[in-house]
Amino acid sequence: MPGSTKMTKIIKPRVEIPVIFDEWAKRHNYSEKSKNKYGYMFATFVRFLNECDIPIESVSSTVIQQFVEIKLSDISIKSKLSYLWLIHEIYYDFVEDGKVEINPVYKILVKTKKENRGKQPTRLPLSLSQYERKLFIAYIDSLPRNYQGMLVRCALSLMLHTGLRANELCELKKYDMHLYDDTAWLRVIGKFNKERNVPVPDEIVNDLIEFLDMQEDGLGDCFIQKSGTGNSYTPNGIYFMVKVALKRTNITKVRMSPHILRHTFATTALIAGNTMKQVQQWLGHETSASTDIYVSFVESISSIKTVN
Repeated sequence: MPGSTKMTKIIKPRVEIPVIFDEWAKRHNYSEKSKNKYGYMFATFVRFLNECDIPIESVSSTVIQQFVEIKLSDISIKSKLSYLWLIHEIYYDFVEDGKVEINPVYKILVKTKKENRGKQPTRLPLSLSQYERKLFIAYIDSLPRNYQGMLVRCALSLMLHTGLRANELCELKKYDMHLYDDTAWLRVIGKFNKERNVPVPDEIVNDLIEFLDMQEDGLGDCFIQKSGTGNSYTPNGIYFMVKVALKRTNITKVRMSPHILRHTFATTALIAGNTMKQVQQWLGHETSASTDIYVSFVESISSIKTVN
Protein backbone atom coordinates (compact mmCIF):
# COMPACT_ATOMS: atom_id res chain seq x y z
CA MET A 1 0.00 0.00 0.00
CA PRO A 2 1.20 3.55 -0.72
CA GLY A 3 2.87 5.18 2.24
CA SER A 4 3.26 1.91 4.14
CA THR A 5 6.61 0.84 5.43
CA LYS A 6 7.65 -2.77 4.98
CA MET A 7 9.10 -4.26 8.13
CA THR A 8 12.38 -6.10 7.63
CA LYS A 9 13.09 -9.00 9.98
CA ILE A 10 16.59 -8.85 11.36
CA ILE A 11 18.08 -12.34 11.25
CA LYS A 12 20.83 -13.07 13.72
CA PRO A 13 23.84 -14.52 11.87
CA ARG A 14 24.27 -18.24 12.42
CA VAL A 15 27.11 -19.09 14.75
CA GLU A 16 29.35 -21.94 13.64
CA ILE A 17 29.18 -24.52 16.41
CA PRO A 18 32.51 -26.29 17.07
CA VAL A 19 32.64 -29.98 16.16
CA ILE A 20 33.88 -30.72 19.68
CA PHE A 21 30.64 -29.37 21.08
CA ASP A 22 28.51 -31.39 18.66
CA GLU A 23 30.22 -34.59 19.81
CA TRP A 24 29.73 -33.64 23.47
CA ALA A 25 26.05 -32.74 23.03
CA LYS A 26 25.39 -35.97 21.14
CA ARG A 27 27.07 -37.99 23.89
CA HIS A 28 24.77 -36.44 26.51
CA ASN A 29 21.57 -36.54 24.42
CA TYR A 30 20.74 -32.82 24.62
CA SER A 31 17.63 -31.51 22.86
CA GLU A 32 17.96 -29.26 19.81
CA LYS A 33 16.90 -26.28 21.92
CA SER A 34 19.61 -26.93 24.50
CA LYS A 35 22.19 -27.63 21.78
CA ASN A 36 21.49 -24.26 20.17
CA LYS A 37 21.76 -22.43 23.49
CA TYR A 38 24.87 -24.18 24.75
CA GLY A 39 26.44 -24.28 21.30
CA TYR A 40 26.30 -20.49 21.05
CA MET A 41 27.87 -20.18 24.51
CA PHE A 42 30.68 -22.60 23.75
CA ALA A 43 31.33 -20.94 20.39
CA THR A 44 31.90 -17.68 22.31
CA PHE A 45 34.58 -19.42 24.36
CA VAL A 46 36.22 -20.98 21.28
CA ARG A 47 36.32 -17.61 19.49
CA PHE A 48 38.10 -16.14 22.52
CA LEU A 49 40.69 -18.94 22.35
CA ASN A 50 41.17 -18.32 18.62
CA GLU A 51 41.67 -14.62 19.25
CA CYS A 52 44.36 -15.48 21.81
CA ASP A 53 45.81 -18.25 19.61
CA ILE A 54 45.40 -20.83 22.40
CA PRO A 55 44.67 -24.50 21.51
CA ILE A 56 41.67 -25.86 23.40
CA GLU A 57 43.84 -28.63 24.91
CA SER A 58 46.29 -26.05 26.32
CA VAL A 59 43.81 -23.98 28.34
CA SER A 60 44.82 -23.22 31.93
CA SER A 61 42.85 -21.79 34.83
CA THR A 62 44.52 -18.43 34.07
CA VAL A 63 43.04 -18.50 30.57
CA ILE A 64 39.61 -19.28 32.00
CA GLN A 65 39.92 -16.34 34.40
CA GLN A 66 40.88 -14.05 31.51
CA PHE A 67 37.86 -15.27 29.53
CA VAL A 68 35.59 -14.45 32.48
CA GLU A 69 37.08 -11.00 32.96
CA ILE A 70 37.14 -10.06 29.26
CA LYS A 71 34.09 -11.72 27.75
CA LEU A 72 31.72 -12.25 30.69
CA SER A 73 32.20 -9.02 32.64
CA ASP A 74 28.90 -7.44 31.54
CA ILE A 75 26.54 -10.37 32.09
CA SER A 76 24.65 -11.49 35.19
CA ILE A 77 26.23 -13.83 37.69
CA LYS A 78 23.63 -16.46 36.75
CA SER A 79 24.67 -16.31 33.09
CA LYS A 80 28.34 -16.26 34.06
CA LEU A 81 27.88 -19.44 36.10
CA SER A 82 26.06 -21.04 33.17
CA TYR A 83 29.07 -20.38 30.92
CA LEU A 84 31.48 -21.77 33.50
CA TRP A 85 29.30 -24.81 34.14
CA LEU A 86 29.12 -25.63 30.43
CA ILE A 87 32.85 -25.28 29.80
CA HIS A 88 33.55 -27.24 33.00
CA GLU A 89 31.33 -30.12 31.85
CA ILE A 90 33.02 -30.30 28.45
CA TYR A 91 36.47 -30.31 30.03
CA TYR A 92 35.27 -32.95 32.49
CA ASP A 93 34.76 -35.24 29.49
CA PHE A 94 38.15 -34.17 28.12
CA VAL A 95 39.72 -35.44 31.34
CA GLU A 96 37.79 -38.71 31.08
CA ASP A 97 38.87 -39.17 27.46
CA GLY A 98 42.51 -38.40 28.26
CA LYS A 99 42.68 -35.22 26.18
CA VAL A 100 43.80 -33.08 29.15
CA GLU A 101 45.31 -33.87 32.54
CA ILE A 102 43.19 -31.60 34.74
CA ASN A 103 39.99 -29.60 34.39
CA PRO A 104 41.08 -25.92 34.13
CA VAL A 105 37.60 -24.62 34.96
CA TYR A 106 37.01 -26.36 38.28
CA LYS A 107 38.81 -23.92 40.58
CA ILE A 108 37.32 -20.87 38.86
CA LEU A 109 33.82 -22.35 39.05
CA VAL A 110 34.22 -23.18 42.74
CA LYS A 111 35.64 -19.73 43.48
CA THR A 112 32.83 -17.95 41.62
CA LYS A 113 30.14 -19.98 43.38
CA LYS A 114 31.77 -19.39 46.75
CA GLU A 115 32.03 -15.64 46.23
CA ASN A 116 28.40 -15.36 45.21
CA ARG A 117 26.68 -17.99 47.30
CA GLY A 118 29.09 -18.73 50.08
CA LYS A 119 29.09 -22.44 49.31
CA GLN A 120 31.98 -24.49 48.03
CA PRO A 121 30.84 -27.74 46.41
CA THR A 122 32.87 -30.87 46.99
CA ARG A 123 32.82 -33.45 44.24
CA LEU A 124 33.61 -36.89 45.61
CA PRO A 125 34.41 -39.77 43.27
CA LEU A 126 31.25 -41.12 41.68
CA SER A 127 31.67 -44.87 42.06
CA LEU A 128 29.55 -47.98 42.43
CA SER A 129 28.67 -49.13 45.93
CA GLN A 130 29.75 -52.65 46.91
CA TYR A 131 26.22 -53.87 46.22
CA GLU A 132 26.05 -52.11 42.85
CA ARG A 133 29.45 -53.53 41.94
CA LYS A 134 28.12 -57.06 42.56
CA LEU A 135 25.11 -56.30 40.36
CA PHE A 136 27.38 -54.98 37.63
CA ILE A 137 29.62 -58.06 37.73
CA ALA A 138 26.51 -60.28 37.58
CA TYR A 139 25.45 -58.39 34.44
CA ILE A 140 28.89 -58.94 32.88
CA ASP A 141 28.70 -62.65 33.69
CA SER A 142 25.28 -62.89 32.02
CA LEU A 143 26.53 -61.63 28.64
CA PRO A 144 26.58 -64.20 25.79
CA ARG A 145 29.87 -65.78 24.83
CA ASN A 146 29.63 -64.85 21.14
CA TYR A 147 31.98 -62.25 19.65
CA GLN A 148 29.97 -59.14 20.56
CA GLY A 149 29.10 -60.47 24.00
CA MET A 150 32.75 -61.24 24.75
CA LEU A 151 33.80 -57.82 23.45
CA VAL A 152 31.45 -56.05 25.87
CA ARG A 153 32.35 -58.48 28.67
CA CYS A 154 36.08 -57.82 28.28
CA ALA A 155 35.71 -54.05 27.84
CA LEU A 156 33.60 -53.64 30.99
CA SER A 157 35.77 -56.05 32.98
CA LEU A 158 38.99 -54.25 32.08
CA MET A 159 37.63 -50.86 33.13
CA LEU A 160 36.17 -52.23 36.37
CA HIS A 161 39.16 -54.38 37.36
CA THR A 162 42.12 -52.35 36.06
CA GLY A 163 40.87 -48.74 36.06
CA LEU A 164 41.57 -48.06 32.39
CA ARG A 165 40.21 -44.83 30.95
CA ALA A 166 37.90 -45.18 27.94
CA ASN A 167 40.52 -43.92 25.48
CA GLU A 168 43.19 -46.17 27.03
CA LEU A 169 40.90 -49.15 26.53
CA CYS A 170 40.36 -48.17 22.88
CA GLU A 171 44.13 -47.86 22.34
CA LEU A 172 45.09 -51.06 24.22
CA LYS A 173 47.15 -53.26 21.89
CA LYS A 174 47.08 -57.05 21.89
CA TYR A 175 50.88 -57.20 22.07
CA ASP A 176 50.78 -55.14 25.29
CA MET A 177 48.68 -57.77 27.09
CA HIS A 178 50.89 -60.20 29.02
CA LEU A 179 48.23 -62.68 30.02
CA TYR A 180 50.35 -65.83 30.34
CA ASP A 181 52.77 -64.45 32.96
CA ASP A 182 52.44 -65.70 36.54
CA THR A 183 50.86 -62.34 37.32
CA ALA A 184 49.06 -61.12 34.20
CA TRP A 185 49.61 -57.45 33.38
CA LEU A 186 49.00 -54.75 30.78
CA ARG A 187 51.34 -52.15 29.33
CA VAL A 188 49.18 -49.03 29.14
CA ILE A 189 50.00 -45.84 27.26
CA GLY A 190 48.15 -43.12 29.13
CA LYS A 191 47.87 -39.35 29.05
CA PHE A 192 50.70 -37.46 27.38
CA ASN A 193 52.15 -40.77 26.16
CA LYS A 194 53.08 -41.85 29.69
CA GLU A 195 53.59 -45.59 30.12
CA ARG A 196 52.54 -47.68 33.11
CA ASN A 197 52.07 -51.36 33.98
CA VAL A 198 48.76 -52.50 35.43
CA PRO A 199 48.12 -55.96 36.95
CA VAL A 200 45.17 -58.01 35.69
CA PRO A 201 43.22 -60.06 38.27
CA ASP A 202 43.07 -63.80 37.68
CA GLU A 203 39.26 -63.77 37.56
CA ILE A 204 39.14 -62.07 34.15
CA VAL A 205 42.27 -63.49 32.47
CA ASN A 206 40.52 -66.50 30.88
CA ASP A 207 37.83 -64.26 29.34
CA LEU A 208 40.50 -61.99 27.85
CA ILE A 209 42.35 -64.96 26.35
CA GLU A 210 39.11 -66.42 24.97
CA PHE A 211 38.27 -63.13 23.26
CA LEU A 212 41.78 -62.88 21.82
CA ASP A 213 41.38 -66.32 20.29
CA MET A 214 38.13 -65.20 18.61
CA GLN A 215 39.82 -62.38 16.71
CA GLU A 216 40.98 -62.84 13.15
CA ASP A 217 44.69 -62.54 12.49
CA GLY A 218 45.95 -59.52 10.61
CA LEU A 219 42.90 -57.29 11.03
CA GLY A 220 44.23 -54.87 13.65
CA ASP A 221 46.40 -54.51 16.72
CA CYS A 222 43.76 -53.08 19.08
CA PHE A 223 42.24 -55.53 21.57
CA ILE A 224 38.75 -54.00 21.55
CA GLN A 225 38.04 -54.22 17.83
CA LYS A 226 34.92 -54.63 15.76
CA SER A 227 34.25 -58.02 14.24
CA GLY A 228 35.38 -58.51 10.66
CA THR A 229 37.00 -55.09 10.26
CA GLY A 230 39.64 -54.80 12.96
CA ASN A 231 38.52 -51.20 13.56
CA SER A 232 38.95 -50.10 17.16
CA TYR A 233 36.14 -48.64 19.24
CA THR A 234 35.98 -44.91 19.98
CA PRO A 235 35.61 -43.40 23.50
CA ASN A 236 32.05 -42.43 22.51
CA GLY A 237 31.32 -46.07 21.71
CA ILE A 238 32.66 -47.13 25.11
CA TYR A 239 30.64 -44.37 26.78
CA PHE A 240 27.44 -45.74 25.18
CA MET A 241 28.40 -49.30 26.15
CA VAL A 242 28.78 -48.36 29.83
CA LYS A 243 25.59 -46.31 29.83
CA VAL A 244 23.61 -49.27 28.45
CA ALA A 245 25.17 -51.63 31.00
CA LEU A 246 24.32 -49.34 33.93
CA LYS A 247 20.74 -48.92 32.74
CA ARG A 248 20.24 -52.66 32.28
CA THR A 249 21.59 -53.19 35.80
CA ASN A 250 19.11 -50.58 37.10
CA ILE A 251 21.97 -48.45 38.40
CA THR A 252 21.33 -44.71 38.16
CA LYS A 253 24.06 -42.12 38.60
CA VAL A 254 24.33 -38.40 37.90
CA ARG A 255 26.96 -39.27 35.30
CA MET A 256 26.51 -42.57 33.47
CA SER A 257 30.08 -42.62 32.18
CA PRO A 258 33.06 -45.01 31.96
CA HIS A 259 34.84 -43.01 34.67
CA ILE A 260 32.43 -44.51 37.22
CA LEU A 261 34.18 -47.84 36.68
CA ARG A 262 37.62 -46.22 37.07
CA HIS A 263 36.51 -44.60 40.33
CA THR A 264 35.12 -47.95 41.48
CA PHE A 265 38.42 -49.68 40.73
CA ALA A 266 40.35 -47.08 42.75
CA THR A 267 38.10 -47.20 45.82
CA THR A 268 37.90 -51.02 45.71
CA ALA A 269 41.69 -51.29 45.49
CA LEU A 270 42.16 -49.03 48.52
CA ILE A 271 39.49 -50.83 50.55
CA ALA A 272 41.30 -54.10 49.74
CA GLY A 273 44.42 -52.74 51.47
CA ASN A 274 46.56 -51.54 48.57
CA THR A 275 48.63 -48.44 49.29
CA MET A 276 47.89 -45.04 47.82
CA LYS A 277 51.23 -45.17 45.97
CA GLN A 278 50.28 -48.45 44.30
CA VAL A 279 46.86 -47.16 43.27
CA GLN A 280 48.41 -43.91 42.02
CA GLN A 281 50.76 -45.90 39.80
CA TRP A 282 48.00 -48.15 38.45
CA LEU A 283 45.77 -45.16 37.64
CA GLY A 284 48.60 -43.23 36.02
CA HIS A 285 48.19 -40.13 38.18
CA GLU A 286 50.96 -37.58 37.85
CA THR A 287 50.73 -36.53 41.50
CA SER A 288 49.33 -38.05 44.68
CA ALA A 289 46.82 -35.18 44.93
CA SER A 290 44.65 -36.82 42.26
CA THR A 291 44.67 -40.12 44.17
CA ASP A 292 44.21 -38.59 47.60
CA ILE A 293 40.54 -37.82 46.92
CA TYR A 294 39.92 -41.58 46.78
CA VAL A 295 41.69 -42.02 50.10
CA SER A 296 39.47 -39.34 51.63
CA PHE A 297 36.39 -41.01 50.18
CA VAL A 298 37.34 -44.46 51.53
CA GLU A 299 38.17 -43.00 54.94
CA SER A 300 34.82 -41.20 55.05
CA ILE A 301 32.75 -44.33 54.36
CA SER A 302 34.93 -46.43 56.68
CA SER A 303 34.23 -44.05 59.57
CA ILE A 304 30.45 -44.31 59.25
CA LYS A 305 28.91 -45.77 62.40
CA THR A 306 25.58 -47.51 62.56
CA VAL A 307 23.04 -45.53 64.55
CA ASN A 308 20.67 -47.72 66.56
